[in-house]
Amino acid sequence: MVRTWAAQQDAWAATRRLQDAGVAAGPVLNNRDLLLDAHLRLREFYEYVEHWQPMGVRPLIGRPYRFRNTPLRIQKAAPRYGEDNRYVMRDLLHLDEAQIMALYQTGITSDAPAFETDVRQPDLEPGLRNGSIKEIDPDYREKLGLGPLIRAEKGTG
Repeated sequence: MVRTWAAQQDAWAATRRLQDAGVAAGPVLNNRDLLLDAHLRLREFYEYVEHWQPMGVRPLIGRPYRFRNTPLRIQKAAPRYGEDNRYVMRDLLHLDEAQIMALYQTGITSDAPAFETDVRQPDLEPGLRNGSIKEIDPDYREKLGLGPLIRAEKGTG
């Protein structure tokens, strides 16, 4: 009975109605709803971070806390594969150049993936057909203010 009633309601209207009646309630939100939620946007819950192309800007969950006098923001674009290897090994771990070279030569570390990555937009149609994807929103980037998706050909990402 509750399931039938809830399925027929707008999630936010039902939340307000239940809360007004003294019932602790909140809507169940999917990823799109969360990204577009006015309360989370007002609180700057998401930080918009530049990634390498073709990904472009992506929203990331920010910190769940704030300091009064110290703004906390992501300081730079998302790192490319292996971008910070030398900094970590040399400056943080204090390895000398011979030790670092040995890690590269033995394949323990690398500045490039061992396999080709494919960052093209995946084919979502099979997921729609089998029910693992409920819907596709072709305007999601516009709604989030992210701009158009730059398409990459296979092997260019």
